[in-house]
Amino acid sequence: MASFSTVTAGVSTVSATDINQFADALSGLGNYPVSLTGVNDAINWGLSVRNQDATNGRTARLLDSSGRVRLSLDGNGPRADPDGTGLAVMVTTSHTQTLTNKTLTGPVVSTPIVTTTARTYAPAASGTATLDLSLGSVHEITMPAGNITIAVSNVPSQRMFFQVDITQDNVGSRTVTWFTTIRWAGGAPTLTTTANKRDSFVLKVTSTNTFDGYAVGQVI
Repeated sequence: MASFSTVTAGVSTVSATDINQFADALSGLGNYPVSLTGVNDAINWGLSVRNQDATNGRTARLLDSSGRVRLSLDGNGPRADPDGTGLAVMVTTSHTQTLTNKTLTGPVVSTPIVTTTARTYAPAASGTATLDLSLGSVHEITMPAGNITIAVSNVPSQRMFFQVDITQDNVGSRTVTWFTTIRWAGGAPTLTTTANKRDSFVLKVTSTNTFDGYAVGQVI
């Protein structure tokens, strides 16, 4: 048999020894948490929390055994904290969400629009431009009044493509020394020498610190 309780003050402790539990919460003048006891049984159970406040402005909170708020419900909808990092809006099929540090395995994406922010580098003459591959896939280098070396950091173990754009300064004829273990299609490219002109290269990570390289456009 299900049990029923109305929260008017303090904490409502709801026992989960029955199949279903119901709590008409938030009928008082404050925001009250709801805690559960006896949830170690083998049966399925459910908890229903209904906002009875006329302004729909109260908040119900579901706590774990340590007192951490795991689920919060108010007039704006539910928020959850499944991993202990803090309450966040729950992901649904219709809301706009920003996913951070998530791995998508075998997703089906319809008409995707992929955008990225280019990382820019302005090394000193005889300096090194170190491309951090963990920060993006487009890297733009503006040549100084001298030659430079290009290096990479945080190279992933899985396959990825990244683009490197190199623009000569207003004098031109600057050269670069690339990082090693690049296998260039058709041989290592010669950098454009014309002042203020740009070359674009695409590189593919084939294994740890091993790359295939392609010149996709020069004298741009």
